[in-house]
Amino acid sequence: MSSKSNESSSIPSLEELIRAGKLVKEPVKIKILGESLSKSRRDRMFGRGVPFIRHGRQIRFDPRDIRDYIDSNRRDPQIQGAA
Repeated sequence: MSSKSNESSSIPSLEELIRAGKLVKEPVKIKILGESLSKSRRDRMFGRGVPFIRHGRQIRFDPRDIRDYIDSNRRDPQIQGAA
């Protein structure tokens, strides 16, 4: 039983998820981004954050979209200070 909880707490790297080519559930996405479930749901409600796929009541995320979201929100402090 404890091995099952250990499996659910560890997730593959983002690159491994991309190579697998499968959509991921919201708990995996929030672990990767280090955000709360409420923030994730609020972002979806207001059309912000990572694009998602809805199939009925299920919400899934493409790992490539998660990577793109991270890349698009990367900031270089040297460039910000110069502007």
